[in-house]
Amino acid sequence: MIFNSIEFIFYFIPIFFSIYYICPAKGRNFVLLAGSFVFYAWGDIYSLPIVVLSAFVNYSFGSIIEHRKERSAMRKVWLFLAVIFHVGVFCMFRMGNILSIMPLGLSFYTFQAISYVADVYLGKIHAEQSPIGYFTYFFMFPKFVSGPITRYGEIQTALEHRKISPLQVEEGLKIFAIGLGGKVLIADQMGKLWNAIQTVGFESISMPLAWLGAIAVSLQIYFDFQGYSLMAIGLGRMLGFKLPQNFRQPYTSGSVTEFWRNWHMTLSLWFRDYVYIPLGGSKKGVFRTICNLLVVWVLTGLWHGTTGNFLLWGIGFFILLTLEKLFLKKALDATILLKRVYMFFVIPISWIVFSITDAGELYTYLQRMFDVTSFYDMANLWDVVYYLKDYGWTALFGLVLSTTLPSKVYEKCKKHFVTAVILILLFWLSVYYIMSAESNPFLYSHF
Repeated sequence: MIFNSIEFIFYFIPIFFSIYYICPAKGRNFVLLAGSFVFYAWGDIYSLPIVVLSAFVNYSFGSIIEHRKERSAMRKVWLFLAVIFHVGVFCMFRMGNILSIMPLGLSFYTFQAISYVADVYLGKIHAEQSPIGYFTYFFMFPKFVSGPITRYGEIQTALEHRKISPLQVEEGLKIFAIGLGGKVLIADQMGKLWNAIQTVGFESISMPLAWLGAIAVSLQIYFDFQGYSLMAIGLGRMLGFKLPQNFRQPYTSGSVTEFWRNWHMTLSLWFRDYVYIPLGGSKKGVFRTICNLLVVWVLTGLWHGTTGNFLLWGIGFFILLTLEKLFLKKALDATILLKRVYMFFVIPISWIVFSITDAGELYTYLQRMFDVTSFYDMANLWDVVYYLKDYGWTALFGLVLSTTLPSKVYEKCKKHFVTAVILILLFWLSVYYIMSAESNPFLYSHF
């Protein structure tokens, strides 16, 4: 089951939340856990036993580490075994021969599981004593399949006792509607444009169309993932939880360093806290810092996929971040124009590398993006006009919504009656597109 489906919006949400709100506060964790099981089983019932086993093993590891405080060496051994277990399961499905049956949400719940045992080991949290409480955290359906990557400590208090007000539910519904609109009305339409360009064949496209395709991919990935995150956050508010923010207008960033502070923030912070800092961070000299960055970005690339393009994507960001640390960031900060030109090239090119798994096709596409000779073939240049007629306004709208302007306007006007009317219209327009088979699954649903 996915958030942008008729089954979820008109069957799961009304039935589940009716039961959830009627239920006494003490029983809500059980209702949420049962609903999360239904949600997951609807989409991938065959993997449910594997995921339940992973949750049970992690719960057990956390309890063992908690009660081994007097023997620090043994606590390290149990932490090591927990990490090896989850990394091993991840690698078995992601890199082994059983990729076709990879459990939904594997990449996300693996990181949440590791953060849980690591935080217990570090004394940041106490291990959850109640199996129902832990399983509720682990399986919570808004964030289970595609994040945000939520640490136990961020919602521990709400797991134990939470109050749900009508204002909270209203706020959650508004955030859900905004996320649904971004996913269905922008991401899916940009996905259609990208699919059309792939169907034509990269050898046949002009340089302008290649750049339009790169912009389409950039908007598709952003609004798809940001849309999912917003829907998850909105559902979390309706449940009484405050899930962490995942995006903060990343496309307005002036450097790659800034970009990764604003893009998929829960992933960036996870790698910072559980990989980069434990390796020494930036406190052990320039060479060690560069080595630590390399480890982080190789792992980031492999987390997204095992094909060569993902590794190239990760190493590319490692190179740019290293250059920025050494000298480039100072040069970029000197002028706004240089920042904008720099990121205008970095963002679309990086998402093209991310999206095209075949090395030959990737090389061809990058060639077309910088093939100035295509301007001599005026007939070929009309291909971009053809696609702009159908998708130009959506792309322009997406670019505007990628700036800080919409969030500033929304914060000022979110309590206004007109805003509520606009969001209602946005919701029903999104539903219309879903019913017209114009909506697609989340790009990150297979991660």
